[in-house]
Amino acid sequence: MTDTKTIYPLQVRITSNWGNERIYPVNETAKTFTRLTRKKTLDRDEIAAIKGLGYSVEVIGQSI
Repeated sequence: MTDTKTIYPLQVRITSNWGNERIYPVNETAKTFTRLTRKKTLDRDEIAAIKGLGYSVEVIGQSI
């Protein structure tokens, strides 16, 4: 059995809007987690919990 968590890392984009950090999903894996949280963005606590499940997180195009 393959480990899907290493095959499908979370890809996110981090922006700063008026001093507030926003972490937007980029790929389907990240979008699945936003559907689970019923939010458009993720926060650092949610990213830490996702990492705790064994997923890796890649930041794509950080614009802070």
